[in-house]
Amino acid sequence: MAKKDDIQVNLGWMANELESARGTDANGKAVYTDLEIEELAMMLAASQHLASVDLSEEEKYQVAIDSLFAVAQRGGTITSARLRGTLASLRSSFLKKPAEKYVLLTSLTLKRNTSISTVRISGNTLSFGKEFAKFDREFTRSLNGGEDLPDDSRLLKAKVHVSARSVAGAAEKAIDSLDFIRGAWNLSLNRHLHSQWAFDPTKAVNRILPGPYHTLHLPNGSAADQSYWYEPFFQMPTLVGIGEKQLEQMQK
Repeated sequence: MAKKDDIQVNLGWMANELESARGTDANGKAVYTDLEIEELAMMLAASQHLASVDLSEEEKYQVAIDSLFAVAQRGGTITSARLRGTLASLRSSFLKKPAEKYVLLTSLTLKRNTSISTVRISGNTLSFGKEFAKFDREFTRSLNGGEDLPDDSRLLKAKVHVSARSVAGAAEKAIDSLDFIRGAWNLSLNRHLHSQWAFDPTKAVNRILPGPYHTLHLPNGSAADQSYWYEPFFQMPTLVGIGEKQLEQMQK
């Protein structure tokens, strides 16, 4: 059932836009010209056709954009009925995919010797430590033009175990879980802070921030995908040292 705040997309209008812009490349693959196909995919992902489906936001977008190209590839005039049927078929296929296990490896702006207990949130497991040696991150060098990514060796490492139907869904679930626990911890640390002055408007009030980049792995440590996620405005702050009493309060 569509929710009140879902975007109501007219598939007839969208089908006409797609049909008008449809073409093929030299290999016979469907393409669209003079059309912001990504914007249409985002509209479809947020619409009544996908918004209430049990998928992550990234997965909804993937189903939406795959549907827009699949309906063009199948031939025949693109109509609202064809678009609706293609979307329903791909949505159903995606929902039937079995969940697989993934591990997100990242870091937090805490001193690397900080001792924090394992946390479980919505079926996801978050662990913390100085290093998790079996996880291979060498592939990030080639993605970064052969250069090393920002050094996070001084930061506390975090790994988040999740189950998801896709790489994008796994990364979203893991980062959301980490953001949730960071929010709870920062709230605990900031609860007695009445005001704070800073000359730098970009300086974060929260002290526990995500590290510079995040990689997704299979449980055996190998890369799950040849890509990584990063914090575009990361600046190495003064690392936070947490006392025993603060740690106890944070983890209650």
